[in-house]
Amino acid sequence: MGKVNQMYMEVQEKIWDNLTEEMVGECENIGELYTKVRKACPEELGAVFGDVITSVCDEAWDQYWGAYV
Repeated sequence: MGKVNQMYMEVQEKIWDNLTEEMVGECENIGELYTKVRKACPEELGAVFGDVITSVCDEAWDQYWGAYV
């Protein structure tokens, strides 16, 4: 596995560490979740890896709300 891939996975893990099921359930739309997670993560993470935050939030949103459909 390359260094970039390893770094990407580490960033994803940090985001998952800051993301809770409760956060997802409290949000009325995905945009609210993006905002909450960006605030919960270290600032440098959001500035450089905004696309990763969006990706992780999308996955969490789908997992959480998919159970209700």
